[in-house]
Amino acid sequence: ASRSHNIGVELGVTDHVAQLLEWKASYAYLDMVLDDYRSSVITSTGARQLVNFSGKRLPGLPRHHLNAEVQLRPLPRLGIGAEAEWQSTVYVETSNAREGMWYFPAGNSIQKVPFRALPSSALFHMNAEFRIGPGTLFGKIENVFRSRRTANVVTNEAFGRFYEPGSGTRTSVGLRMATTHD
Repeated sequence: ASRSHNIGVELGVTDHVAQLLEWKASYAYLDMVLDDYRSSVITSTGARQLVNFSGKRLPGLPRHHLNAEVQLRPLPRLGIGAEAEWQSTVYVETSNAREGMWYFPAGNSIQKVPFRALPSSALFHMNAEFRIGPGTLFGKIENVFRSRRTANVVTNEAFGRFYEPGSGTRTSVGLRMATTHD
């Protein structure tokens, strides 16, 4: 792109509602627009066509992202939490189409690959921790509801491999040790 304008804002807040309860929230807004951008694309006949993408949003990034977390401490050594994250639509190619066809040469023929923008989506996670002396036993369940998701978008991928799949439900446990220094 010869010119673009990018505006971003991120806001966050943390509040201890009571000694037993803490919540956090953050919101990010990204407005990334191509002001002057032209590029050639391959048509269904295999011809290259110059397209003006000026005014389109930068693909691969959501415009809005929201994260909220609540932590409950029913006992001094026990913490239980839940987290939700949401993001708006993510376009996979520069024309910002909700869906369409991507063409690329494959030997003597033209391959066509359908694509869709990623719709807005949400994920939910849960966590817990228990302190035992200098150690903390912790665990987390990510993607509690087993949402099928794309972890990463490869924008304008030449062969139509736009989507890198995300993991399903993932559970992790561990032990964190604190050390004291004299």
